[in-house]
Amino acid sequence: MNITVLTFDTLESTNTEATKQARLGADEGLCIVARQQTKGRGRHGRTWVSEKDAGLYFSIVLRPKLETRFLPLITLMTGVAVHDTLQAFGLNPDIKWVNDILVSDRKIAGILAETAETKTGLAVIVGIGINIRSSNYPSEIADTATSIEAELGVTGAVATASLSSPPFKGGVAAASADGVVNDHDKFNNVPHLNTFRTDLRKNLTPAEAVFWKVVQRSKLDGRKFRRQHSVGRYILDFYCPSEELAIELDGQPHFSTRAREHDRDRRLFLEHYGIRVLRFENKRVFEDLDWVLAVIRGNFGWKKTTTPSAAAAATPPQTGGELLDPGSPPFKGGVDALRGLAGSLTTDEELQQILTKYLTNFYDILSAENGPGQILTEWRRRSTYYSGKSVRIVLENETITGTTDGLEENGALRVRKSDGSVTIVQAGDVERLRPTE
Repeated sequence: MNITVLTFDTLESTNTEATKQARLGADEGLCIVARQQTKGRGRHGRTWVSEKDAGLYFSIVLRPKLETRFLPLITLMTGVAVHDTLQAFGLNPDIKWVNDILVSDRKIAGILAETAETKTGLAVIVGIGINIRSSNYPSEIADTATSIEAELGVTGAVATASLSSPPFKGGVAAASADGVVNDHDKFNNVPHLNTFRTDLRKNLTPAEAVFWKVVQRSKLDGRKFRRQHSVGRYILDFYCPSEELAIELDGQPHFSTRAREHDRDRRLFLEHYGIRVLRFENKRVFEDLDWVLAVIRGNFGWKKTTTPSAAAAATPPQTGGELLDPGSPPFKGGVDALRGLAGSLTTDEELQQILTKYLTNFYDILSAENGPGQILTEWRRRSTYYSGKSVRIVLENETITGTTDGLEENGALRVRKSDGSVTIVQAGDVERLRPTE
């Protein structure tokens, strides 16, 4: 699935715009993002509060080749992707059947999947709302809602800096009181990033896979390249340690103004530590790989004739929140190191980039042979609502109480009542579900 992102300042609803684009013939993978929604909505017509820059308001066009009975699994697949996106920020999310993501038993994100008939067939529009700041919901529902800001324990500019440094871009560096790195070993491939680095290596983008095939095992002039090597708070696509070259392969999300500013901060930070950054568009790898390799070869030995630019040398190592308290879990500790930062980094854009990567990954899984069963397995691993949860479910003409007892192959919830009987609840029939414990 090729991701294309259209960003708007204000929309009534990203789902409404995505539906419009789908009916005009938009390809699968088109994403609609807005800084603000004036008529954001959730299931059953409920309002989704969408204050400006206080959340991620996102919709994607899918054109699934699934049996009709498996279409409800798209919501479950999306829940898995959102769960893992939030987990990447150091949060501990839970998926509440069928479309809510919780942290600390409070709602932090919601999903709305809608179908649309188009000239090229059925489209499924998946809307996702994630609370970034607590201003995105009224104080009277603070007991049932939360945000990334609230869960990280930071506010304002500090929340912006934290959000712009998720674990896979937010490594721990050992630093003295003045912010100077003391221990180079603790600055590279920090332990708490290992899991995410491994996950990225297992899920290379198509461009990354093509590039890796030609440079692995020292194939490029005997130089060794590493995949997903971290330096400070950044994970590099590829790194050649002998030449101190970072190779970055960029897709469409990097082309916005804010993303370019963030990439500049990233480059200056790496140059400060003597690493040259070479950045290529993904399409260059597919269309002119020989040219890409020639450019890289042309930079071998660059350090023998070049000194860092004045801008790079002047860049403080903590620019952008790279330096956090060593030994702390991602963004649960180290907040003092972020306090007072200028908050000039992106917020929703990095969240969006992580989310689209996970959506692509899990949608590919769902679309593959035996995909529905695998998605059910992934969902079960991430939700306490799969089984053993006491719940009260309100339907249009009935209320059911009982204990969750797994999912059907189409994602419907099995509920075991006190008399031992089992009721199958379809996602579309639920008006409200609440735990009773």
